[in-house]
Amino acid sequence: MGASSKSSDGAEVLQLVLVAGYGRSGSTILDRVLGHHPDVFAVGELVNVHRELWMADHFCGCGERGRACPFWGAVRERWLAGRGDGAIERFLELRGRAIGRVGQKRSVALGREERGELIGEMAMLYGAIAAVSGRQVIVDSSKFPGWVDLALRIKGAEKTVVHLVRDGRSVVASLRRPLAMDIAKGVQHDIPGKPALHSSLAWLVGNAATERMTLRAAGQSMRITYEQLLSKPMATLTDLGRHVGVDFGEEARMIDEARSFPRTHAVAGGRVRMSESVVVDRRLLPAGLSPVEACTFWLTAGALAWRYGYRPLTRATRSPSRPGGDAEHG
Repeated sequence: MGASSKSSDGAEVLQLVLVAGYGRSGSTILDRVLGHHPDVFAVGELVNVHRELWMADHFCGCGERGRACPFWGAVRERWLAGRGDGAIERFLELRGRAIGRVGQKRSVALGREERGELIGEMAMLYGAIAAVSGRQVIVDSSKFPGWVDLALRIKGAEKTVVHLVRDGRSVVASLRRPLAMDIAKGVQHDIPGKPALHSSLAWLVGNAATERMTLRAAGQSMRITYEQLLSKPMATLTDLGRHVGVDFGEEARMIDEARSFPRTHAVAGGRVRMSESVVVDRRLLPAGLSPVEACTFWLTAGALAWRYGYRPLTRATRSPSRPGGDAEHG
């Protein structure tokens, strides 16, 4: 498998790199890093493009409003193929019924025909992105297990699921801090801080659900931690590139050498997506939780965290970028 994979009739095969997991785990940074490769196009949280860019007209990562962005405008036109905005509303209806608010697949949601309709629309969306970008490797950092499960059912495309995990203590610390609405910086509404118990449970459920989903992906999946990306970028990106068939050596060197990554057309995600350029900050620093908060996390999600290689006395990661912004809620 590689960036130039072809079908039996010689046509290039679309490759989807589906980043899955729980939020605030550095997916916006990973998306930006992978999207730097000339054969790759990274789209951020594609699950939100209809609502955030085409309906609400929020900002694209390039700095333009969703309806003014030339890239997403061309994708929208190609995907609609002469249909009216009712197609967008229909997509959002099906997506809402298929995927719960926290991204889990609903047990009873769509009938077979409606599920097939939604998957078909998703396939058309990925195809439109490939056609407009001119690239066959698409990185989608939607993270929602329910969305990724649907994408895995698209026929005629190669898929790799990347389960991205970040130390849950850093996630809890990030979610504890409230964020005021600042649309220009990518914060679409006020985000209240969340208590440690809530965030610990959410981290546990989100990653456990992703694990269950990746079991169905068989050899198409891999797991990496955000800490591995920071501490061993060459080894981590080489392994990921081996799965995808793309050499990410240059991107790993850019992290090592503190070179900046330019903007992309990322949808939603962390605030860092709105930064003009980003240098990945590789420092490993304590999450800054109180003893009670740390104990709450370990009592709630410690078994899974331990299995992922985290230990109570090891350090967690802090701000994954400088100086253009942070990805605390990526």
